[in-house]
Amino acid sequence: MTGLIRSRRISGRETETRQCTPRTAIVTAVATMFSALAMGGAIAQTPGTAGPISLNEVFQDEESGDLTPDGAQKIRDAAQRARAQGNCPKGTFTVVVKKGDDLFQQARAQARRDAILQILGDQARNFVTETDITGARNDVRVSYGAPRDNISPTLEVTWTPPKNTKVSHGRRITAKATARDDANRWQSGIKTIDFDVQGGGQFGFQDYPQPPQNCENAPPLQTSDGVYTVPNPEPPIVRLRARTRDFVGHSAQEIAEFPTGDWFGKITKQVNGGGHNHTVTIDYTFDVDRNGTIKARAYARIATQPAQIPGCTLTWTYSPSELAIPISGQRNGDNFEITIQAGETTDHIKSQCAASTGSNTFRTPGINPTSFGQTKFSVPARDGEKHTATISAGEPPWGVKMTDTIEIHKAQ
Repeated sequence: MTGLIRSRRISGRETETRQCTPRTAIVTAVATMFSALAMGGAIAQTPGTAGPISLNEVFQDEESGDLTPDGAQKIRDAAQRARAQGNCPKGTFTVVVKKGDDLFQQARAQARRDAILQILGDQARNFVTETDITGARNDVRVSYGAPRDNISPTLEVTWTPPKNTKVSHGRRITAKATARDDANRWQSGIKTIDFDVQGGGQFGFQDYPQPPQNCENAPPLQTSDGVYTVPNPEPPIVRLRARTRDFVGHSAQEIAEFPTGDWFGKITKQVNGGGHNHTVTIDYTFDVDRNGTIKARAYARIATQPAQIPGCTLTWTYSPSELAIPISGQRNGDNFEITIQAGETTDHIKSQCAASTGSNTFRTPGINPTSFGQTKFSVPARDGEKHTATISAGEPPWGVKMTDTIEIHKAQ
């Protein structure tokens, strides 16, 4: 018979999963005998309650990795009180050490964990052990009941054709997804796999029944397929997503881009200050003719958040907030020279000011954040290039800061 111990490190916390060799039957019998003789008042929490409860310092001194006789008995008592259904872990022991040097404290916490596992003997298989090296004091904490599912599922997707392949209208894109939630025996399992399209719409969805929660086996993997047909007219970039969720709400996703031109990329505009708080994302794609002229298409999405000016909060809205915009350019040696224009949209501003009650909505013609900052870009004609530039106009609180990032990729 073997025992399961989990190990994972997140922000100073480590948990371990490994196989431990059980103690001999004699040691187990002795441990059981001491547990039966232990005083019931040693632990305040009753079996099945959430915890955690504190056993306080159970080691010989602050530097020691050896349990005191009384501390060893407290560990046995805690183990004896645990209950669980099926093969689920009955509880969690967390070894807490005072915050200090990470490497030194981690070694001390591991030594203390090993001492607890030795005392648990054959019962170690029923518990998860964790270490925490960020404590205010040394402690051992016990929580009863099976550990929560706190690990996200994983998702693997095979795209046909492969991601970044140039496509045109009528082309079928297939996604084959494999989702797993099997990091350990007490994960909740895969609930859904779905496939959706940027801009709206799904091209596949699957809902699965929850597997038995008895911790006998890790939940099974789940698979699903989806097929998407590129529409006419095509967007500059077809952006598809596969996503999975487990039964407690953790998720994983993968996004695939399929350009409709030989080159493609994204321009991101951040506009902040002076009553503005906008993010503009522009997808673009283009082919280059034999004269070096860029034949391009671009699509902008405007997202806004409330912005402050002295005494007032302004909220901008744009209609439409997603729109095609003019784009042109030329290849000049090893660079692409790209020019964008604002496109047609209507802006409205809602103002709410401390000096007045209610709010006002009005329009400011010509204010379009797609034209803020840079409208002309020079970017090397190389796959994966990315450049950022910032322009500031005026001083706070009325000044505006505009940051433009352009990235470019070569289609497969």
